[in-house]
Amino acid sequence: MAAALENAPSASFGVVGLGVMGSMLALNLAEKTGESIAGFELDPAKAKGAEAKATKEGLGSAFKAYTDLKEFVNALTTPRRIVLLVPAGKPVDSALAALGPLLDKGDCVVDGGNEWYENTERRAAQFSEKGRAVALTAAPIFSVKAELFPGAAIVVGYDTARRRVMPKYKGCLLYTTDAA
Repeated sequence: MAAALENAPSASFGVVGLGVMGSMLALNLAEKTGESIAGFELDPAKAKGAEAKATKEGLGSAFKAYTDLKEFVNALTTPRRIVLLVPAGKPVDSALAALGPLLDKGDCVVDGGNEWYENTERRAAQFSEKGRAVALTAAPIFSVKAELFPGAAIVVGYDTARRRVMPKYKGCLLYTTDAA
C-alpha cells in the first residue's frame, strides 16, 4: 500500500528541459504555488544540478527531476500540464514525438521556446491527425528583470492552452495574451 501511494501522481505541473530557464521556471512554480513540480532532463548531470538547487533553496520536497520520460509523465496529475523548454526546431519535434504516446486526452503541452508559428501549427495538426486530443501551443517565455517583475513572463497564444494552464498559475506566470 505504501509503495502504491509513493508512486501515485503528485506533481501538478511538468517542465521538460532543465537548463537555466527550465530549472528556474520549475523552481519558481514550486516556490510560488507551494505545489509539487516535476522536471525532465536527458542529461543526468543537469537533472541532479536542478535537484541540488531546489534543495539549497528549501524546495527539495516540492521538486523532483526525472531522466526517464515515462516516470516523469506518470508523476504528473491529470490533466497534465507540461512546458517544453528545449531549443527550437528538431529538439522540439523529438520531445513531442517521445511525449506524444504517453499523453492522454485533455493534456496540455506548451512550447516555451521562441518557435516559428507555422511549426507549432504543423505539430498541433500532427497530434490531431493521430487522434490525440492534446492541446499544443507555443508560448515564448521571457526572463523578466527581478526588480520589475520577479518570475517569468509567458505569452500564451491559443485560448485552449491558456484556459488549461493559466488560471491556476496566474500568480507566477505574469503575462498572458491572445496572440492568435
